[in-house]
Amino acid sequence: MKNIEVLDCTLRDGGYVNDNNFGSKNIIKLMDYLNSSGIDIIECGYIMDNIEKYNPDKTEFETSDMLDPALLANQNYTLMLLGEKYNIENLPEYNGKGIDTLRMSFHKKSLDKAIEKAKVIISKGYKLFMQPTAIMAYSDEEIISMIKKFNELDIECVAIVDTFGQMKPDDVVKKVSLFDNNLDKKMKLGIHLHNNLQNAFANAISFLDNVSDDRNVVVDTSLLGMGRGAGNLPTELFVMYLNSVYGKDYNLVPLLEASDNIIAKIKEEHNWGYSLPYFLSAINGIHPSYVIKFLESKTLNSIDINNLIEMIPEDKKIEYDKEYAEELYRIYNDKTIDDKQSRDKLESLVEKKNVLLIGPGKSILDYKEKIEEVLRDNNTFSIAINGNDMFNANASFYSNKKRFEQSLSDKSDVLLLLTSNIKNEIEDGELIFDYSKSLSREYGISDNSLLIMLNILKDLNPEMITLAGFDGFSSNNKENFYSDERTNVLAEDYVRKLNEVMTNSIKEYKKRVKIKSLTPTKYMED
Repeated sequence: MKNIEVLDCTLRDGGYVNDNNFGSKNIIKLMDYLNSSGIDIIECGYIMDNIEKYNPDKTEFETSDMLDPALLANQNYTLMLLGEKYNIENLPEYNGKGIDTLRMSFHKKSLDKAIEKAKVIISKGYKLFMQPTAIMAYSDEEIISMIKKFNELDIECVAIVDTFGQMKPDDVVKKVSLFDNNLDKKMKLGIHLHNNLQNAFANAISFLDNVSDDRNVVVDTSLLGMGRGAGNLPTELFVMYLNSVYGKDYNLVPLLEASDNIIAKIKEEHNWGYSLPYFLSAINGIHPSYVIKFLESKTLNSIDINNLIEMIPEDKKIEYDKEYAEELYRIYNDKTIDDKQSRDKLESLVEKKNVLLIGPGKSILDYKEKIEEVLRDNNTFSIAINGNDMFNANASFYSNKKRFEQSLSDKSDVLLLLTSNIKNEIEDGELIFDYSKSLSREYGISDNSLLIMLNILKDLNPEMITLAGFDGFSSNNKENFYSDERTNVLAEDYVRKLNEVMTNSIKEYKKRVKIKSLTPTKYMED
């Protein structure tokens, strides 16, 4: 009969959620709760060689004996090291104190280097778990070749790691067969599951059902499934299953107390669980940061995002390359057209006039009458930025494809001003402007719709540009827009940087054209 061990990785993998900052008291409490429950192995965090100063509030350690020895009594513990980043020469010899088991994660391309590091770790007296990430990226032949190399080492455990949460139960069956039939029987077989497709629990059951009875196994879990994005297999859910089906006797009460008293509070501030980015990451087998990057642009619909994902080559999928993602995004939107005809037409409409640009800020509710007064002025040409259902503007401008597709308020007699990332064939009632040429060059806001419109207008000889409803952003998303349908949750640091860059950008535009604001704004002092 196989021996089943549960490895709780809340303090390590859960640390992706809160930057490993659990607080020293919570770290001690969580370890006590997990000990009391009878969890077999507790992963306490990362062992790292680039810590400037040890912080007792974080689960990051320079050596394996930094934790209070009293916490480590009568229990199995482990730390994780990142194979690509950790300098193995900095690992001290195991001296009989502290944690004696390490887990090493590594990418497929680094297998040979990981094998060499494994030899050093074992020679220094540690038990070693090998964690090859993104196992679905390996062919069957590559898995068998890797296992043969593992079999030559004195490794404690080898894990099937579903990094992008893309495995389904039938995938688990196939991987278990490969590992179980080829891995030396003295080694434990582990599994680490992410919940991108909500399959973690089903996959864990499939794993146990299909591994042979003479193979000892280790299953990774975390409290409330705490982990990056979609999270992991929940500890309390899995041990309840083991108690009822396999006759285990884990104490569920401490796990519930830990989840309720500590983890639930963290979840209120740093949410995790099922989400679109991690679903798309799973079904496409790519690093979720790509999807998050494209979604954060707020300019692309799901079809665009899928198109971008399909453009990512295999050798780029597993590890996130920020510069590559930004370049791919730029290339995708860079649909160059000759927009002279559209610019000439718009110039004939705005030349020597006051151009009123109407934004989505909450201030337009308080200044509605003043805005309507300006709209009645015969020398005003009005443009609603990304649509506006409160006012009858002369034109509506869209540089955001998502906003364009969501808008149902434009009337047939309203001139549409579009950028070429939305479409590049002009129809009646439309003017189209080259997207790339109209972009701002400021980092982080190059695709801001107001700045794109100002880029178009600055060369068209308006007498004045009047802003209304460009209030500047707040981290309280309820203060940002006149309509609840437009709300976006924005991080405080991002808001501060965004307002600063927007302010500086508008200062530069004011050197070319007169700009004033009819409503209060954080972007202008006067």
